[in-house]
Amino acid sequence: MAESWEEDIENLKITFKLREGIKFHNGKELTAEDIKKNFEYIKHSPATLRYNDFLDSIEVVDKNTVVFHLNRWHNQVIVEWGIIQIFDIDTIEAKGEGWATTNLVATGPFILKEFQRDVRSLWVRFDDYWQEGKPYLDEVEYLYIPEQSTGAAMMEAGEAQIWLGADGLNTKNLMDRGFVRQTGWGSSLNVLVPNTYDEDSPFQDIRVRQALQHAIDKEALCEALGYGLMEPVHSIAPEGEWGGGKVYYEYNPDKAKQLLQEAGYENGLDVPLLALVGSGGRNELAEAVAGQLEKIGIRCKIDIADAGRYYAETWNGVWEGLALGISGSAHDFLTGFQRWWGHNGIYKGFKRPEELLQKSRDALLVAETAEKIKITEEMVDMVMEGAYVVPLTYQLAGFIHDGTVHTNYLRQGNTRWDFADVWLER
Repeated sequence: MAESWEEDIENLKITFKLREGIKFHNGKELTAEDIKKNFEYIKHSPATLRYNDFLDSIEVVDKNTVVFHLNRWHNQVIVEWGIIQIFDIDTIEAKGEGWATTNLVATGPFILKEFQRDVRSLWVRFDDYWQEGKPYLDEVEYLYIPEQSTGAAMMEAGEAQIWLGADGLNTKNLMDRGFVRQTGWGSSLNVLVPNTYDEDSPFQDIRVRQALQHAIDKEALCEALGYGLMEPVHSIAPEGEWGGGKVYYEYNPDKAKQLLQEAGYENGLDVPLLALVGSGGRNELAEAVAGQLEKIGIRCKIDIADAGRYYAETWNGVWEGLALGISGSAHDFLTGFQRWWGHNGIYKGFKRPEELLQKSRDALLVAETAEKIKITEEMVDMVMEGAYVVPLTYQLAGFIHDGTVHTNYLRQGNTRWDFADVWLER
């Protein structure tokens, strides 16, 4: 929606110039006033606007120019605020927030026609979209398919063209049948996160956390479950990212057992392991990790959770024992670190030590790239040397399609999908 933007660090402001002629789905023209209304609507909730405490005021200069005045600058504001989705707040206020949970009026290439939570959503072409001649498709239907075997069957039957959530086995099977896997520069990591928030958690002891690190044979995980798509990862920063490429802990189950004994767990310990439900109601990675941990004396009771409970406990709450989770990269790993592991990061059960909290806050104020790299490397070291997170496996973000789909999805990262440009071969 913005044709240009300027970040003025010295004067603590960001100026956005909007494209002319953009319309909402109800025909109303988008103006700078709408941008102001959107941010004022969400700025009081950090759940919807990260770093909202840095926003001082919003100034509408003219119809197509809006200025964000900051009370202090930091390097993640434009990254986070620049991807905020814009809606017609007038409609939301007229119809109520309850209406807005299942409806929307926005400016994208498709209009939401039907929505059934956890079932489907149907989007139809917006004829007044600002890019002339686009979108190319007449409609897009999203289907929520919780069972992997059902998703695979639909792809093979031609009932869907794209599958975003295929696991490794189904991805490999479909590729063998001629389907196409498309990847982007974004990455996905599987991680094991011990609860360090509860004071009585056994993982308050760094020796127990270090035992976790030495207990996991990552190469074996990739060989058994990766289907050629996974690689072992030894840091929360993948190789090639700022702070990546360093091996902090070698696979050494004997050392893991020794560390447990030194921590007072001569007979091992029993812990729950929270994992997201997968194919057949299982989670194969959780089973493999639990099997490896059992060999050193950590006996896991796997707790399979549906998506609602899983994300409520991992991203918004605190879990017991261990959680099998994910993390990822961004356009640079300072952003990736802040989103997942920083002072305002996603995993709440990971209690950041005060030194890391301060370093994370300090990192927001760094402007030069060399300094950003340095402080990111220091924060990665803090997390890994403290053994707060166990990196397991790494793979490029990707999805499966039937070969008729043309899209740049994931090649711009994970936060946007230019659906106006998607087209299908006939």
